[in-house]
Amino acid sequence: MKKIFLFIIIALLAVVIINAQSVGIGTNSPGSSAMLDVSSTSKGLLVPRMTSAQRSAIASPANGLMAYDITTNSFWYYNNSAWTNLVAGGGNSFTLPYSNTVALTTTAFKIKNDEHYNAIEGESTYGTGVSGKSGEGPGVTGTSNSNSGIEGTSTNGSGVYANSVSGAGLNALSSSGFGIIATSGSSSSIYAFSSNAQPTINATNSNGVGVAIKGSSSAYNAIIGASGGTNTAGVRGEGTGSGGNGVFGTSSSNQGYGVYGYNLTGTGTYGFSNTGTGVKAISNSGLALDVNGKLKIAGGNTSPSDGAVLTSDASGNAVWKNNKIAFSVKGVNSAYSGISDNSYTKLHFNSEEYDYGNTYFLHVGSNPTANASTFTVPKDGVYNLGGAVHIQINSDVYNIWYASVSIKLKRAGVESVLRAYQLACYDDVHKSEATGCYSTDAKLLAGDIIWIEAVQLNDGQIAGTVGGNFYTHLVFED
Repeated sequence: MKKIFLFIIIALLAVVIINAQSVGIGTNSPGSSAMLDVSSTSKGLLVPRMTSAQRSAIASPANGLMAYDITTNSFWYYNNSAWTNLVAGGGNSFTLPYSNTVALTTTAFKIKNDEHYNAIEGESTYGTGVSGKSGEGPGVTGTSNSNSGIEGTSTNGSGVYANSVSGAGLNALSSSGFGIIATSGSSSSIYAFSSNAQPTINATNSNGVGVAIKGSSSAYNAIIGASGGTNTAGVRGEGTGSGGNGVFGTSSSNQGYGVYGYNLTGTGTYGFSNTGTGVKAISNSGLALDVNGKLKIAGGNTSPSDGAVLTSDASGNAVWKNNKIAFSVKGVNSAYSGISDNSYTKLHFNSEEYDYGNTYFLHVGSNPTANASTFTVPKDGVYNLGGAVHIQINSDVYNIWYASVSIKLKRAGVESVLRAYQLACYDDVHKSEATGCYSTDAKLLAGDIIWIEAVQLNDGQIAGTVGGNFYTHLVFED
């Protein structure tokens, strides 16, 4: 009997040795690459089950040793010097917290939902629902054909928060829906921060009638943009289509603002356009623009200058008109204060009180030229011209019986009298005088030359003296 039992054992060992390279259980043709091939359509492979404490207590575990941990409800294997959770090592379900790093040339993580619901939904009680970080590209990119590319909702924090070092903090694209939609009950719906030259928020709507970004808040700012760089914008909008808006803001409350910009030291709201409107404001019954503080209008064809006046053309386009053109001269030069009888005399004034625009040629010295004591009109417009003249002859016998002052004009080489005013004449015991004021508004052309002349006629045909003043200022430019 013992000989028969021994023979059976030897025979079995021989079979195992012969088939040592491939052992099959439930199959007569095990795989040639497997030491053990277990085949079944009704049963599985059951590995040892134990608690985490029991697994950790295994003495000198071999590399590749496997066990099922009933504490974590997951498979574990021994890897060189530590136990590794098979789920965290690359399984198809997550155990939190989960962290992993890959180096791929394609999308590392992608989820698609073919039904009308969210592909990814993140929720946090105190932190960020979904946080995305990227070294070069967008941290989070959302794309939707008919709904929201990115949608964020927060009770106390930001609905959508984005931060980028070198790329766009937030990048959203929509064909017909909203690129980004965010709602917050008490804080900012969208908060984005960027420390580089790229847009903090980059949203595009290619449909032409949709909205790239929409923010809604019942108690705070729907969208707030902050920028700490030089010549940068917290919120920047570009509209490239016909009738499109770079930034469009709407508020239904009479205490609210469709678009609100605030900056302690820089620009609160900045609008730029090459050929269209940088910032457009419309109000049906209220104020389209309400400015509390200083106002600056410059650039384009506005031509700002010191003392300019803001006016508009027939279409309402505003432009600065340089109305700081004015002068005042007085006191006739004593060397040229004589005035002969019945001879028109040009008045050479002695000093300037002011000359804004340097348009009056004050004569100093002797031998005055033709341009001495003249005003050269710098630009087309309406001017106010005026002054006063006093003429006197010293005589106990003869009296001035006629005197006048004329504003002379030279245009395109032709001289004419622009205006003439007769002076009032009166006699004293030892002298006879004529005096009066003159003032007029006249439309002048750039390049016109203006000066003052006076004349007196008396009984004795004797010479007298003349004095007075002359002033001019631009009323408005054509």
